[in-house]
Amino acid sequence: MSKKRPFFSTAVLSILGRSGGFLIPFVIAAVYGANPSTDAFFFAYAIVLSLINIFSHIFESALVPYLVERKASPERVSAFANGILWLALPAALLMAGAIGLVLFLFTQGRNPEFSSLIVSLLFEMIPSFLLSILVAESHSLFLAYKRFWFPAFSPFFRSLAMILSWLGFHSSLGIHALTLGFLAGEILRFLIAIFLLKRLPRRPWKIPPADFQEIFAFYRQAGFQVLALAAINLMFLVDQGFALPFGEGKISLINYADRLLQAPYLLFFNGIVQVFLPFWSEGYQENVPLFWARVKKDVRVVFWAALGFTVLLWIFRYGIIQVTFFLGKFSRLERLELTAVFGWLALGFLPGVLSVLYARVLFILRKSRLYCLQIWAGFAVKIFLNSIFSRRFGLEGIALSTFLVYSLSALWLHFYIQRMSRAAVPSKDFR
Repeated sequence: MSKKRPFFSTAVLSILGRSGGFLIPFVIAAVYGANPSTDAFFFAYAIVLSLINIFSHIFESALVPYLVERKASPERVSAFANGILWLALPAALLMAGAIGLVLFLFTQGRNPEFSSLIVSLLFEMIPSFLLSILVAESHSLFLAYKRFWFPAFSPFFRSLAMILSWLGFHSSLGIHALTLGFLAGEILRFLIAIFLLKRLPRRPWKIPPADFQEIFAFYRQAGFQVLALAAINLMFLVDQGFALPFGEGKISLINYADRLLQAPYLLFFNGIVQVFLPFWSEGYQENVPLFWARVKKDVRVVFWAALGFTVLLWIFRYGIIQVTFFLGKFSRLERLELTAVFGWLALGFLPGVLSVLYARVLFILRKSRLYCLQIWAGFAVKIFLNSIFSRRFGLEGIALSTFLVYSLSALWLHFYIQRMSRAAVPSKDFR
């Protein structure tokens, strides 16, 4: 298993790639604060991001070990990746349309203006969502060939387009300027991806006929991962549903706190976890004892690094909120509430990172069904805890339940992976 793993460069590019996206919520906060319009945007945006996360996961995580197995033949790599894409696109379109229709029917008669804005923003973002799937397929090819820089940096182009669109059109288009920039950014990312893939030494991006028997076998395994990821994304949508009764602007506050935490989370995910995946996949095929030894060592390093981040985020939570939202149009009470929510989410950072890391081990071991059952169990627990803690602690209780669910998930996965490693390599102690 090669030791040359570009953690530092990938992490730096990941930070740069997401720096623009990190700024967007703060620009919205500075201009609008927290109100029904921002609630509508963040609600629609959360739905689209949930769909993007699900389909991006298919390509950037679930598919990578399969592509690594086929790297000896570039034609098989591209055939397999494109076959996955041809089935994913119509499914994505159907899902987005169905969600939009259900949302439209469900919200009629409650708050017509608010509901219409949510549905309008959702349908405006569907073309961007479909383009993001094309980009995700290109990312899977880059990752399989250990070209980490573009998947890490490419979100910069989307964020840049959104910010430029906002600066140029927010006075005339309002919040819709962001959806226009979203579309322009995805078009730009896709064109750059095609340009770069054609210049890879082995040029894996071609369109040969796909082996549908292999593709359906992949979807039987990846389908459980998709269901699991659906539950993960539904958790955040459920949180917004629990926040809605607390009044206007509460959905926005949860989004601001969550978005602030995405910077370190994405740093770990794109700079570390995604780098592990192709190397671990190769290691599992070549040398099982060495694979488990490497997993043990890597998890330990990630644990201490994530623990340090978690401690710093929690200690400086108030200062972080004050500095990042100093232009936000918030009352003193809203700032305190935002700080409390961010504090609990920050404590969930360590178990959240470990859960994602352990999940990649399960994907390599083809344990997707088990992972799916575990995530849906966590989803049920999340709803139960939300119903209890939100009544007692309000918005802060929703964040508290997130911390508890992440912690329980990380503990369960740790002990399960430990048992698997001991069964595979009895002489090794995976602690």
